[in-house]
Amino acid sequence: MIIETILSTLDSDGKTHFAPVGVIFPDDMEHLGKAEILSFKLYAGSRTYENLRARGEGVVNLTGNVLYFADAALRKICETYPSNKVKPHRLADAGVFWEFSVSLFDAGRNPALVTAKVLTYEQRLGFFTGFCRAQGAVLEAAVAASRRDFLPRREIETPWPVWREIVEKTGSAREKQAFQILSKKLTGEGFSLTREDLM
Repeated sequence: MIIETILSTLDSDGKTHFAPVGVIFPDDMEHLGKAEILSFKLYAGSRTYENLRARGEGVVNLTGNVLYFADAALRKICETYPSNKVKPHRLADAGVFWEFSVSLFDAGRNPALVTAKVLTYEQRLGFFTGFCRAQGAVLEAAVAASRRDFLPRREIETPWPVWREIVEKTGSAREKQAFQILSKKLTGEGFSLTREDLM
């Protein structure tokens, strides 16, 4: 089971960097708070990859606010507060946190497989926002946008109209705003994101 989260790591200048990252949990796990080990895959060349390889600690932030996924994908400043046991800050709006230290960084593959030991886990009381197809579509778009420097353009452009339709049909104003932010950024960089453009 892969849960989409926002990972916070520390840049070389001491600032916290956020990026959308899917965290791998055992499928048979009854409660996420019982996780002692986390794992995820990172592409070489990304700042999260470089930060974790250099400093070996971070925070997995779980939030239902898709605007933060858009902000993290486009490297915008996110609101934070200090962590308990690691230097990278937590995402202020997150409802669940796992602070961790890296125990294995397998750079012999791309994407690299990172295994991390959970140092502390916290969950805010009552945190759960429910499921929405539009949120999933925004997450996919945000992850694709964050990889735009090394993915073939067609891998981003081809599914974009499908994601847009899901957001328009099932999303609230928040999901539509997040998707518009991503679309505007990529269109400004020369991506063709409509069905008409792809024909």
